[in-house]
Amino acid sequence: MTVEMIVSVDKQRCKVLFDSGFAFVLYRGEINRFRIEEGAFIEEDVLEEIFAVLRKRARERLVHLLKASDKTEAQIRQKLLEGGYPSQIIEETLQFGKQCRYIDDSRYARRFAECSKNKSRKQIACQLAQKGVSRENIEEALECCQEEEEQQIMYWLRKKGYKQGREDDREYEKTAAFLYRKGFSGEIIHKAMEQWQKEQE
Repeated sequence: MTVEMIVSVDKQRCKVLFDSGFAFVLYRGEINRFRIEEGAFIEEDVLEEIFAVLRKRARERLVHLLKASDKTEAQIRQKLLEGGYPSQIIEETLQFGKQCRYIDDSRYARRFAECSKNKSRKQIACQLAQKGVSRENIEEALECCQEEEEQQIMYWLRKKGYKQGREDDREYEKTAAFLYRKGFSGEIIHKAMEQWQKEQE
């Protein structure tokens, strides 16, 4: 492949773009070591050496990203894309992560659901979807939730200090609207609030 352009990314790194549209990011010292220049043709054996460097670096990046907190496959993919890694290296790194159980969206979704005890199923599903978790893994995680939605609503009623019943329509509707915005269904809200009222009597 022929190098079409070398673009500075920051003080230490440059993006190497080829005439085929292929690209990757290397440190300036590596660009000099591999004798990469605009207009130069890069042999396959040199590309393999470069890929070996990128492969190792991507795996190190993967481990670093997961040190702070667990992440989904989609989140890791996005971080590697932002790092300028080519798609082949990204897919290899993700496969490596899954084989080593570093990346496991099913596990991530279950833990997320278990730690979101005061969120509705709708909220949990929406947030997991935003993190790139598949519908199948989301549904599995929701089945594993230990807290029922009615108990979650009870938590919010206690937290808000709700003491009214249906006789105070304004307070009732205001609280019900708050819970609806949290993602709870109207049916479960009214059922939980009626139960709450009985417990207050």
